[in-house]
Amino acid sequence: MSIKKKLVVLLAAAMLIFGVVGCTNTEESQEPDKQEQQGEKEQEEQKDQKDQEKPQEVVAIVNGEEIAGADFQATVNQIKSMYAQQGMDLSSEQGKQLLEQLEKQVLNSMVGQELLRQQAEKEGYTVSEKEINKELEKVKGQFENDDQFKEALDKNGTTEAQLKEEIINRGKTQQYIDDQVGEVTITEEELKEIYDSYAQQSEDMPEFEEVKAQIKEQAKSQKMQQETNKIVERLKKDSEIEILY
Repeated sequence: MSIKKKLVVLLAAAMLIFGVVGCTNTEESQEPDKQEQQGEKEQEEQKDQKDQEKPQEVVAIVNGEEIAGADFQATVNQIKSMYAQQGMDLSSEQGKQLLEQLEKQVLNSMVGQELLRQQAEKEGYTVSEKEINKELEKVKGQFENDDQFKEALDKNGTTEAQLKEEIINRGKTQQYIDDQVGEVTITEEELKEIYDSYAQQSEDMPEFEEVKAQIKEQAKSQKMQQETNKIVERLKKDSEIEILY
């Protein structure tokens, strides 16, 4: 899970609260057994809703290591919150299909990250205390003061020790990926092809030289992700993966 997202974005409220609506005279005149049946139905609906809201304890097992349902659901909720801010209705039929795809993508990504972490651990990659503190200060720098930083940790159910562990895992994993992939290069021809594809979609596209650096970074990031996916697929072949969600 991205540290920045985990700390900055508050988890979207997924709880649907069933209020107790005051009974009208007509409702009061219902026969007792009908009122009882209605009450039982409402209780059952509340129970079903709570069951849906409660994160599954474990969503996957990767070579014996569990992926926690709470971490999975937190990531999904963050993305759902971003979709909601864009005005997307995830309760519609199309929205539900999108949410289902999103959950599969998130889980697949978490499995991949766990495979990479395990392999980096197996090959003995380490992260120095200096590097850990440097990354930790970057995260703290996103907040006005230590109190805001600690408040964000508390709201996300995270401790500074857990944050450090995440920094270590990410550092090891990135070192492993970098060694496996090597230097990523983007040719001028590739950059111009990407620019042209963007230009076809936008009438207000800036001149090539103005956005060249940005396109290059995006292209390098995309190529790195493609190579990382290949590594993950290779690791999957020699791994035991059980999807429980």
